[in-house]
Amino acid sequence: MAKRLDMNDYFNRASQNSETLPELVHMLEMSALVVNQQNFYSIADIEALAADILRNGIRQPLVVVMQQDGATYRLISGHRRLVALQYLKDQGEAVPEKIPCIIRRFETEADEIEAIISANCQRDKTIEDELNELKYLQPIFRRRFEKDKPGGKFRAYFARQLGLSESTLKRKLELLKLSPAILNRLKEGKLPLSAAYELTGLSPEEQEEAEQALPEDGSVQAAIEVKTEIRSQKPAAVVREEDAGEKELTVEGETVGTPDSKKSRKKPSPKAESSSQEELGGVSPIHANQPLPNDLPEQFAAAVYEEDEVEGMAKEQIETAEFCSLSVQIQRKSILWVADFCRNQMRQTAERLVEEKDTSKQTVGRIAVWKELLSHLDSLEKNIAG
Repeated sequence: MAKRLDMNDYFNRASQNSETLPELVHMLEMSALVVNQQNFYSIADIEALAADILRNGIRQPLVVVMQQDGATYRLISGHRRLVALQYLKDQGEAVPEKIPCIIRRFETEADEIEAIISANCQRDKTIEDELNELKYLQPIFRRRFEKDKPGGKFRAYFARQLGLSESTLKRKLELLKLSPAILNRLKEGKLPLSAAYELTGLSPEEQEEAEQALPEDGSVQAAIEVKTEIRSQKPAAVVREEDAGEKELTVEGETVGTPDSKKSRKKPSPKAESSSQEELGGVSPIHANQPLPNDLPEQFAAAVYEEDEVEGMAKEQIETAEFCSLSVQIQRKSILWVADFCRNQMRQTAERLVEEKDTSKQTVGRIAVWKELLSHLDSLEKNIAG
């Protein structure tokens, strides 16, 4: 089960950033309450909530902000309750004209958005709700990170604030890059989350092709097969060029923003190779000459998305493809999967370098290892093709 965003501390933070008026509870006309355009949460199970309100009334005040006209109030908390009350009214039920509300003021729009998210931290959320939370919260926390300067990298800071591991946060953020059509499938429950992860490395054009090729009830296996088929139709050089990304950054004389160009694919210098082994716990470039597992590479391809250390799982995949008693087709699939994954990891790391100006030995060393992996993958692919 995917780990949920942990935002229980948001109420305290939102309270610190808001001003509660002296009179805590106000009875406001229901007609004066308007929905907040910043509220992105799904509204479901209204009939059940309406039935509960009929039996028990409004048990908690709604939270609102006075608008500039001084006569209307936009909701911070209570959108579902307001919709349920309107539903009861439309059904001919007797509902109170005035609703208990707490009026708050916020210094900034960001504080207001954060308060909306805080008000929904205990509810059951759809994947769409969670992705929207990330989309809204990321710029808010980046401004806070730049202001407070807590040290370290922004992604680690952001993950801590959400109660997630960095790898989990990274995977969730990758989903935001999916095309609207694939995201709609995911939101509607027509595509498993694990299958959606398989498609995050595709270009927009490839995602469109994949969405059309996927069966209506897409599975992980179907996503893997469609992705592999799309990639296998193109020469390896074309795939690498499409994966390279647009950003470019030079670190210690190496271009890392376009990891699959000829310039970036050259063998790392002894200095970079040495630092990569030191910083990554002695992981060296591929030398596939060890005893091998008998599992099919599909299983490694699925497992790689749960691993923080890319090169370790990549090594297993390459060894499996090279030495196991598998058909040429399966070997080629395995190589395409791991090459695609390594390229995406390199591109994302390069983007982070550009964004955070990270020139640490660990990051540069990691890229050096991935370059060596890709070079080895090229050799394997040529051998299989021959």
